[in-house]
Amino acid sequence: MGTAFAKIIMRTRKLRVAEKIINGFLILQVLFQLCSLPFIYFDTTLTLLSRVWAVAIVFIVIASAIVNRESMYQDIKELIAYFKTTKWTVYSMMVVIILMCYYVSINGERNDDAIYYIGLINTSVSMDSMYRFNVYSGYGMESLYLRRALVTFDIHSAVLCKLFDVHPLILARIGRASLNVILTAATTYLLGTGLFKKDETGIAEKKAGMLVIVSLVMNFLFAGNIYTSATFLLTRAYEGKAFGANVLVLYTLYVCIKHIAKMQKEDYFILILILWGSLAISSSAIVVNLVAMVILILPCYILRIVDRIKVKKNGKC
Repeated sequence: MGTAFAKIIMRTRKLRVAEKIINGFLILQVLFQLCSLPFIYFDTTLTLLSRVWAVAIVFIVIASAIVNRESMYQDIKELIAYFKTTKWTVYSMMVVIILMCYYVSINGERNDDAIYYIGLINTSVSMDSMYRFNVYSGYGMESLYLRRALVTFDIHSAVLCKLFDVHPLILARIGRASLNVILTAATTYLLGTGLFKKDETGIAEKKAGMLVIVSLVMNFLFAGNIYTSATFLLTRAYEGKAFGANVLVLYTLYVCIKHIAKMQKEDYFILILILWGSLAISSSAIVVNLVAMVILILPCYILRIVDRIKVKKNGKC
């Protein structure tokens, strides 16, 4: 899906494989939100939604693979070439990422948020329902708060549990937490490619890989309180807001930096995708990323307007 997005929407610019993977993750959340909201608000069963989503996603994946087979082939060649150039860096990254996945899988906090998010998935699966029961009390009443009305990330996890017969605790603590680490590593790598100048020797790619390793390890130094993104990654990686605090914020920073440098209109599509995907993942994520976009991009446009005014004044003089 990320490759299809790059081909259809971003056809004027080549995207890295990591960008396509993250875009594909966001597109998946957006498509599931569009598919699931009618089922949620018309109070249908999780089983019905799971069947419809299974058919839809199989069709989308097959169609995307057929249409974008040439682009996917080029992406595979790019990955193979990258591996040959930076073999030991890749090995080192893999080791650190695997260790981080193991750590976040066994060190998740047990608090009210964990009770809500994991409990919501478990209740949805066990009761074959969506938001029909209060997660904390078990009573049949409204448990869907207004600020989570468009958040479908947990329902998507419940659908996966239903389709693959996986316990919600395993999917959340291991599956979602590990996915957060992997996507965070991918976004960190992208930031590294923007920091280091690319050349034929592959040194820039190696430096970007080393940045991934250092940044993941440095999380242990910055997990001193509950408000840091490092704390979310190490102890609450399965939560939607943890994806927002790590993957989405870093990807927003990367896209904004690229946009400020080159001012390409295609970047707006990615920024909209980030906001829409954030809305499906966590209500906190969309607020944080929207603020980040305004803080990063708005001053740049203000400076451009000021420069144009100065040029016009100088021209008149």
